[in-house]
Amino acid sequence: MPGGSPCGRGWSLADPPYGRAASTRGEGIDRLYARAFDAFAELLPRGGHLAIVLPSEKWIERGSKSLELVEAHALRVHRSLVRHFCVFVRA
Repeated sequence: MPGGSPCGRGWSLADPPYGRAASTRGEGIDRLYARAFDAFAELLPRGGHLAIVLPSEKWIERGSKSLELVEAHALRVHRSLVRHFCVFVRA
């Protein structure tokens, strides 16, 4: 879509590193996710949405401290990895 997002205005999409194979450049994964959710809560307009893929339910709970969870869907990738596809909204 030229000049805009296919999701429309007020959407952010993210697939942050899990801290396993992808580098966090030395930043602790807890701090990285906390900063990310705080930034999304500050930058999204009211009613704006965040679609994000998370590595565990722990991060869904953390995201719910900053934004309102709309929905979450789990997808088992293999025995040790479940990806959680989540949508949050800034109330």
